[in-house]
Amino acid sequence: MKDLQDCEEKCPKPAEGPKEDTPTPGPKDDGGGGGGQVQPPPKPNIEIPKPPDCFDTQEDKDAFIEKLENEKKKWSATLAGIIKNGAGTKEDLANAAQCRANISALDDAITNADKNVQICKKGGGAAKTPTPGKGKPKRAPRVGTGRNICFPTDGMAVAIIGTGETIGHIADVRIDNLSDQSINCSIPAMVLESGSGKNQDYVVPHDQEVALRPHESKIVPVDGICVNRHKPPVGKGIGGDLVMHDPGGNVPQDAHSHLKHHDADKLLKICKGKYDTVDKLQKDGAFKDFPYRDKEKQKEIALQWSTWSDPRISEIEGGNPATKDDLKKVVEKQVGKVPRDEKKKIDKGIDAIWDKIELTNDKAKDYEEPEETTEGSEDEYTPPNQPEYVGQGQTYAKKPTPTPTPKQKSGGGKTKDKPTPTPTPTPKPKDGGGKTKDKPTPTPTPTPEPYVDPPDVGKLPPASYPYSKKIDCGDISITINKDGAIIFDFTPNGKCPCKEFGWIQHFRSYPGDPNLPNWHYDNGTQPGVSHGGSGTGVISHPDKANQPTKKPDDTEWNDWTDNPYYGGPPSDEEGEKGFGKHPTPQTKIGDKPTWPNQTYRTQLVCIDTGEVLFTWAWGPFEQGNENPGKVGGKEIGPPPNKK
Repeated sequence: MKDLQDCEEKCPKPAEGPKEDTPTPGPKDDGGGGGGQVQPPPKPNIEIPKPPDCFDTQEDKDAFIEKLENEKKKWSATLAGIIKNGAGTKEDLANAAQCRANISALDDAITNADKNVQICKKGGGAAKTPTPGKGKPKRAPRVGTGRNICFPTDGMAVAIIGTGETIGHIADVRIDNLSDQSINCSIPAMVLESGSGKNQDYVVPHDQEVALRPHESKIVPVDGICVNRHKPPVGKGIGGDLVMHDPGGNVPQDAHSHLKHHDADKLLKICKGKYDTVDKLQKDGAFKDFPYRDKEKQKEIALQWSTWSDPRISEIEGGNPATKDDLKKVVEKQVGKVPRDEKKKIDKGIDAIWDKIELTNDKAKDYEEPEETTEGSEDEYTPPNQPEYVGQGQTYAKKPTPTPTPKQKSGGGKTKDKPTPTPTPTPKPKDGGGKTKDKPTPTPTPTPEPYVDPPDVGKLPPASYPYSKKIDCGDISITINKDGAIIFDFTPNGKCPCKEFGWIQHFRSYPGDPNLPNWHYDNGTQPGVSHGGSGTGVISHPDKANQPTKKPDDTEWNDWTDNPYYGGPPSDEEGEKGFGKHPTPQTKIGDKPTWPNQTYRTQLVCIDTGEVLFTWAWGPFEQGNENPGKVGGKEIGPPPNKK
């Protein structure tokens, strides 16, 4: 609590003393000397190990610093307990002051070891006083700024919650002011690590200031970027996995953190440089020939793929850096099969995107803060063990193929064992037909898909909600809830041959991109170009009377890429597990669109036959945040067979 931090400077005078009307902890004069004067801070009462003249290896240096940081965590936890549970007595204040003195002394020791103690020169002996190498200035020492950070030890409850995204709004920070005083605190630029190691890590490049009234709670959206494409994002609404790692040293390192401080610092500097670069490139018109018109999407794609393709980031986070082929695979999954001439346009667009990604990587180095160069340090870092799967619906990244051991120089060293060649068919008797082999029917040249989605013509008329509809199989209702979400609900009546039902949903941009005219199912089975973790479903055709509703028996739900079902929950309570990337059928769903220039088709289907029983068209959402009740909506074909 801030009152405990400030109390030593704002002790009330002992004279007369008005009644204390609030329970705010404060120092009470017990008649002793001092006349209310602020007492000098106590000296640390702990023994702090002295560092050597130089460390033999970087690992020794890291271990020494880690030991100090673990000791600092213990004192920080003790201070947090005093702040949370103390009664504001003189003893509490003295104990809190002693904790701060010990924490401050440990901070000084950590900074000294990190900044001033070098790696020993090979051959032994103390390191010489370091001089800046190759004109690069030393980075600022990792030392707290003195800001009040939004962190539990500062007298508040803090929870970090995932959003399921890989770039942009990647997390929410819930902050509860537990005190009777107003608090101003900062969410620092930092790395958000997956404490479990199973999900993505994120870099938050900019800090935010937060003001809270006494006992006020706030949920603060946090923008950032994923730095590991080989793991899934933290699911929407999932808390307890993301932990703060502040390279600035303002908060103690979490026990579940897996990154070293200098690696977290490096990630933050690299990503900050990329954000600054993309802003400058877009401002200077470098993205004018980008195949996506939306400027925010241009920035997201350049940022996300330049991050994923940076080998320095992959070295820290593990896995292989993304390549142009990886981008191509993602785009091809999005657009599906297209005519040859259309494919040439798409390939040209991929070339243009990759050029911008490489330009971003090249220019970003000019915007990065200089790194510390430590003489004699090899500073190798082995990434944490990765789970077997390594992609969010993408082609799974493989471990680097080891370089084969060279064979001995021998005659056979150059000749590799070739596979047994397919034997040449025994010639038929020379009867004229012997030269003409029976060829299989050639695969026809790719042509446009036999079914082409019709374009949107005009806007849908205004809809009136609630909307209800009776069909042979049951009752359909469409409502708008108090939060502005549209709810589709179906209650079967058991009177038709179909026994299992589900909602599916299609979406596409409005009025439509001529280069990417397709609809997609609204789930996350396929990666997105900019949102590799959230993604989209496969290409869909909402105007077809039958949909692919049956999962193959030999395929798991998480592996069924053609899954058509909608992944959104019908309520906040049912949405605790987040948006379903591989959803199962639901008879009640809800959606609250946030993306601009999108239009939707929501359909009730019979699972056994794939038959579409009902279709509701709604949209377009030009701004992305409109209430669904304020945009168009109506029932449209294909005519259901069951009415």
